[in-house]
Amino acid sequence: MYTKLTLNIDDSSIKKAKRYSRRKKISVSKLVEGYFETLESGARKPATKASIARKLLGCAKGAIPGDMNYKEAMAFMYEERGRK
Repeated sequence: MYTKLTLNIDDSSIKKAKRYSRRKKISVSKLVEGYFETLESGARKPATKASIARKLLGCAKGAIPGDMNYKEAMAFMYEERGRK
């Protein structure tokens, strides 16, 4: 069963989500649902900033090395974004 959910998100994030969803041919709803599924699957251990960044960066080209800290992972993300 599906239920409507209203989220308050800033305009620039919505534009990015819609652009990403068009490129990947998946709805924004499915993106959000998938994100919550990843949170639920890792519920046994608390999420760190680095683990969250790693999950979100799955959409970026290339893999994130496991030994990166949060700041390094974010720098990696911005570097990858600049290459597109």
